[in-house]
Amino acid sequence: MNKKLKDKLRNSWLRAVGFFLQDILNYLKYNILKKDLVLIYQMGKVASSSIYYSLKEKNLIVYHVHRLNKKYIQEVHESIYKKTGEVESKVVDKRGIRLFNMFIKSNKRPVYVISMVRNPIERNISAFFQNKEHYTRLVNYSNTEELIDLFYNIYDHETPLLWFDKEFNQSLNTDIYETAFPKEKKYQILKSNNYNILLLRVDLEDQAKEKIIKEFLGLKQFELKNKNVGAQKNYYSEYKEFKQNIKLEKGYIDKMLNSKFVKFFYTENEIMSFEKEWSRN
Repeated sequence: MNKKLKDKLRNSWLRAVGFFLQDILNYLKYNILKKDLVLIYQMGKVASSSIYYSLKEKNLIVYHVHRLNKKYIQEVHESIYKKTGEVESKVVDKRGIRLFNMFIKSNKRPVYVISMVRNPIERNISAFFQNKEHYTRLVNYSNTEELIDLFYNIYDHETPLLWFDKEFNQSLNTDIYETAFPKEKKYQILKSNNYNILLLRVDLEDQAKEKIIKEFLGLKQFELKNKNVGAQKNYYSEYKEFKQNIKLEKGYIDKMLNSKFVKFFYTENEIMSFEKEWSRN
């Protein structure tokens, strides 16, 4: 699809009206019909689309959302505009604020929250490519090396390190870092206020994810159907070449792997493995 047309559709009033009507209907289902509400709520590019689309087939109210916190949304928009000249989809984030006001702010009924976790280096490279057109709109590049320079200089690398602090914990009034994460199990179920929270690492096998999610939501059956797979994207060959050629600086690797986020979710051996993998060049 033409990029200009795609951007217009992302921010069109028709899309905004469609979201609004759907949200009102879901609000009535949640409060009157007492349907279960599931938020697939995490930073972008952590393989959450498959869970969302698989759950959409169930008799549940399901949302896939990256931001609910008005203050953080404003911060993200200002940062992206400053670096790229691009404006984030206001339709999506206005919806996030509306969902917060409708379902979170005065929450009285249980909400199921599933949040995925991914190695921040892998996640950053994937997110950069997902939105590459934003970052290259004002700057031309002719080869992979120049694209790598753009990744270093333009992308906001701290997003995965700070997302739980600035977004998740603030919106849900819950500090996930207060309870030790069982790193060997690679998942954790928490209860906070009216929230049933499932923290789930991306690298867990799909069969295990299916079992955990099925039990967490009390479903009779649940099967993951892959969506938004990188290997199916039109930029996959360039993405693959990028990963093969990028030479991560030691300071960058240290910043990512010595972060509170990584040390909370991954074992020392896993962190050493990440360091070895990304120091290969």
